[in-house]
Amino acid sequence: MTSDHQGFLTGKLINQNQRSGYICKKMVKNIGKPCILIQYSLMGASQSDNLKGKLLTGQEGTYKVVKRLASGGMGEVLLVLFSGSEKYEISKGLVVIKQILPEHRNNPSISEMMYEEGRVAVRLKHPNLVDTFFLDEIDGLPIIVMEYLAGRSLAQVLGFAKTKKRSIAENVALNILKKSAAGLHFAHVLQNEEGGPLGLIHRDVSPANIFITFDGRVKVIDFGVAKARDSQVKTVAGVLKGKVGYMSPEQALEERLDPRSDIWSLGIVFWETLVAERLFAKKNAIDTIRAITQQDAPPPSSRRSEVSADSDKLARMMLVRDRDQRIQSCWELMSQISNVSGVNIKHTHVGEF
Repeated sequence: MTSDHQGFLTGKLINQNQRSGYICKKMVKNIGKPCILIQYSLMGASQSDNLKGKLLTGQEGTYKVVKRLASGGMGEVLLVLFSGSEKYEISKGLVVIKQILPEHRNNPSISEMMYEEGRVAVRLKHPNLVDTFFLDEIDGLPIIVMEYLAGRSLAQVLGFAKTKKRSIAENVALNILKKSAAGLHFAHVLQNEEGGPLGLIHRDVSPANIFITFDGRVKVIDFGVAKARDSQVKTVAGVLKGKVGYMSPEQALEERLDPRSDIWSLGIVFWETLVAERLFAKKNAIDTIRAITQQDAPPPSSRRSEVSADSDKLARMMLVRDRDQRIQSCWELMSQISNVSGVNIKHTHVGEF
């Protein structure tokens, strides 16, 4: 993960009448279900860092805190100097750890969620997924130990492009899409120990959770709200998990999810990468969900004329509201990307942007 913007998901209940605030159980007009909307946001590291230099002792080694990267409602993410581990063949050096905040360390449900996230994450070994090394414990509580990445999230890249009034080249956008799809496909088809489908869905695909390293690698990060089919952690009815502006219609309506939900979310990411505008985001979460469930996405070329017809078609196929008519898998999506004509993505170095 990155020292500039390390992701940790935190829950804020959205007040329809406030841009930030706390309220629960708002009725979504024309959707017909009362629900609690949870806004997940990436917290910055602007807080005073009273952990700097602290030595944390785990079962697998020691972790000297370099700085806090992010802090949220339930946990914090730290950049640390790890002592190294012969067991996991990791040399001494910088890693990232995620741990529970002190005020929640007596809450067994939060501990179980952290164990669950780590249990899933350690299985995700793919070049386009952030590498989780292992789960450790400090004072009997779980920590997740991950690789340290130098680079920027796609959200930061898009923000930079908008500030500088620059566009991301279409071949770069397609490259990011294809590599993100490759990582998600691996997660979607991952099997459990018995050889059956794990049934993993990210549920929070967004520019903040797609990371681009300075040397051009693309990694999907933060499976913090992902859920496997064999999960022992129960989802609370009426709670929407994920960034509202990137939810699929079925996710917003609390229907049963499958990998096609991630494809919709990735479609929004692709559209926004091409256009450098938000697609469905409105002034509040209620209106955003209404847009997702009722409004069609315009073709990217209607906002940026140089976008090819093939990319328009690709975005349209990912953003079909009826998931049975949507692109059905990330494998199919990668095949469709390879069929885009006139745009060379094979040798695109996305880190150059």
